[in-house]
Amino acid sequence: MRLAIGSSGLAETNESSNCACEATTISARSRGSHGLWKYAMVCLLACAVGNAQDVDRAAEEMRPSLEGEIWQLEEYLSPDGYKAALSEQGNLYAVFDEGRFRINSGCNTLNGRYWLSASKLMFSPHVASLLDSCPATLMAQEQALLGLLARIERLLALSDELVLLDATGTRLLKLSRPDAMPLQGPVWQLKAYRNADGTIVPALPSPAFSLEFIDAANLAGRACDTYRAVFTRDAQSLRLVGPLAASLRGCPESQRASQQDRDYLSALEQVRGYRVDQEKLLLVDANGRMLARFEPKGEDHPDVSSSMTGRGN
Repeated sequence: MRLAIGSSGLAETNESSNCACEATTISARSRGSHGLWKYAMVCLLACAVGNAQDVDRAAEEMRPSLEGEIWQLEEYLSPDGYKAALSEQGNLYAVFDEGRFRINSGCNTLNGRYWLSASKLMFSPHVASLLDSCPATLMAQEQALLGLLARIERLLALSDELVLLDATGTRLLKLSRPDAMPLQGPVWQLKAYRNADGTIVPALPSPAFSLEFIDAANLAGRACDTYRAVFTRDAQSLRLVGPLAASLRGCPESQRASQQDRDYLSALEQVRGYRVDQEKLLLVDANGRMLARFEPKGEDHPDVSSSMTGRGN
């Protein structure tokens, strides 16, 4: 809205606005010059407030929501200051969904409840976790995270990150939204997996095990031999549908590779979820434990789907 002041009074010209001024013309004779200018200032102030509220609402809509995202744990407050979150296998994430959270700080997955109202955020003191064996540094990091959860009272949502604060406004945790990368497209090379003993171990450099999502329902890959399966997924969950098709001959030239083949294919059948960004793909079980970690292959590696569908040699 624009306000025009002339000899006949104050006139309002219609433009897109949420201003509170409703009068179209006010006579200078009825209010006098002083009253006219006073009304103009009130109208302009109302317009400014209304437009500022519009900007605030637009900014609020652009801010990320706590729920419905897979967040990456970036840093946390320690007695020695802020520390970058460490992870031996790249397994750092936080998921919030309908009052329940899952947070993995590089070792065990923490499960519990939270309460969110506007910018107020509180975590339940009762947190459940599996007791996997982890390096001392990761166990210390997990204990530090547990202590910080009890102090969190506020949430600050920025354009691509979440900052969790205590009652004084001190930053305790910082979470970021990783750059999304679709499952379909890259050929993923296995870097680590959970073996039959439940231990995360690095994958053998040779033979290179791989995984490729051919389309929205079919995956294929190469272990000791090629394998394929049908899968279903949504934004967070992923699981195989039906049996995984693979030969059972293993790698005749290597007993270690044959054992990796059995453990890896068994892990695939336990997959219930995934986390993916530009640098890695994590496949996890129903409890959020990592089963396998992959990185995108270089362009010099042929894809698996071409050899399995007859499009290649």
